[in-house]
Amino acid sequence: MQSNRVIVQEEDLIVLNQDNVEIGRSFQLAVSSHDWVLAESFIPLADSQRLNDGLCIALDSIWFLR
Repeated sequence: MQSNRVIVQEEDLIVLNQDNVEIGRSFQLAVSSHDWVLAESFIPLADSQRLNDGLCIALDSIWFLR
């Protein structure tokens, strides 16, 4: 019973991580395209690490393309 619970928790973490990656990508795309309303809508959904990564990458790309 305990091992089944661990497997379910690991699967939940994998799904959660995949969701966070997708939200982070969507946030990055919204910032890169200057869609501030869309970018702001992802803030409550994403974890702080994904937001930080996406914001840094997007700002670098904006600065580089300027």
